[in-house]
Amino acid sequence: MAPTPDTWQEITDRQPPVPGHIQPHLDDRTRRDASAFIWTQFTHIEPAFRATHD
Repeated sequence: MAPTPDTWQEITDRQPPVPGHIQPHLDDRTRRDASAFIWTQFTHIEPAFRATHD
């Protein structure tokens, strides 16, 4: 299960600022990608079998 948008905002708000003019994109797509990565790390299952977030 992906973190809710509110939880994701809380997580990204706690990150230290990135120096320089190029900033990371921490949008909804990144949130879903992070969820898929964590799913595969904990379950050792291919990303194709993860829950969908559409």
